[in-house]
Amino acid sequence: MAKKYRNTGRKRNVLLLFLLVSCNVFILMATLYQLLESKQLLEESVTASTELTNDVSSYFAGSGDDEFSDPTQWSITKTQEQFSAILSNYTLTGSNVNNFDFPYLFNPSGICNVPRSINNVFVLMMTPISPLKADKRAVIRNVRGRLKEVDGYQIRHVFVMGRPTVNVSSILNTLKLESDTFMDLVVLDFDDSYYNLTLKTMMLLRWAVTYCPNAKYVMKVDDDVFVNLDNLIPLLSEAPREGYAVGYVYVQSKPIRKTWNKWYVSEEEWSYEFYPPYPTGPAYVLSMDVARAVLKSARRIRMFRMEDVYIGMNLLKLSIKPVHHNGFDRYGICQSLPCCVRNVIATHYITSVRMATLPRRMEQLNYTKSCHATKVIKKIHRLELS
Repeated sequence: MAKKYRNTGRKRNVLLLFLLVSCNVFILMATLYQLLESKQLLEESVTASTELTNDVSSYFAGSGDDEFSDPTQWSITKTQEQFSAILSNYTLTGSNVNNFDFPYLFNPSGICNVPRSINNVFVLMMTPISPLKADKRAVIRNVRGRLKEVDGYQIRHVFVMGRPTVNVSSILNTLKLESDTFMDLVVLDFDDSYYNLTLKTMMLLRWAVTYCPNAKYVMKVDDDVFVNLDNLIPLLSEAPREGYAVGYVYVQSKPIRKTWNKWYVSEEEWSYEFYPPYPTGPAYVLSMDVARAVLKSARRIRMFRMEDVYIGMNLLKLSIKPVHHNGFDRYGICQSLPCCVRNVIATHYITSVRMATLPRRMEQLNYTKSCHATKVIKKIHRLELS
């Protein structure tokens, strides 16, 4: 009986050993198969990635005249006719004009002064920002704020803000120290708030035409936008020096009527179905003559809370048609993809951490050439279908 049990035990052990070996062989074969399949997929993905990357480049390099929708095909004359009554209702008459003459608390008035041996400022970048966001200003300085020249073109950057509404004395003392250190804070004597963004933008233009009048272009750029100067400078170097406005242009955009939405607009504020065409707020560029004309026009156009819509109203009154360019990534398609950012002029919804690391990641990308272009294309198509 004992011998019988021993034989049974040996058979069981042999069977277990056979099963174990078989499993290992199966796993080894499966691994080899996966490696071979991965190699094939990798070769296919390299080809596909190259094609997709070309699609990404062509999308962000274009002005809409490709397989994607083209918001540039509208007539300035017809649009003026459509909005003539609206613009008339918003036009101020007599001595009733908007006040843009707030005094400066801090003013880096000499930032655009350059030696005679150097060309005038080419692009003045201006970032409206809360006085409370010192950490974000530090990041922006390190990324774009300290750049003085790109490809021989002079660049300047300032932050624009109103006075703080909390801990006023303490924050103003901190701002004075920051201003004395970096000389890049334009602080005006009005309450800083999101609902004063239109006023802040007008103050931004006022500072530009007063203290940097020889700059060729003014770029209004939000604090959550990454600017790719390697693409911005070539665009502007070939752009008209006068009568020029460029950004991501909305045409037939409708007011948001949902009360919980950040951009809610009531019927009392705007009773019409559509807004006039306008370059969206995260980033847009105006030639200096346009900046000057908009500031003058705005004295007579009743203020509207949505600053980019307000810019559009003034451009329409001035018969200036803003140029649409997909490279102004208003939707933040590229926010976490360095390969995508490499193709844009500006991309939106960038956190401080991402903004701080993007230049290094883009530099690494120039060596590795790796790019998840499929993610970008999916985002673009999802956007176009929405």
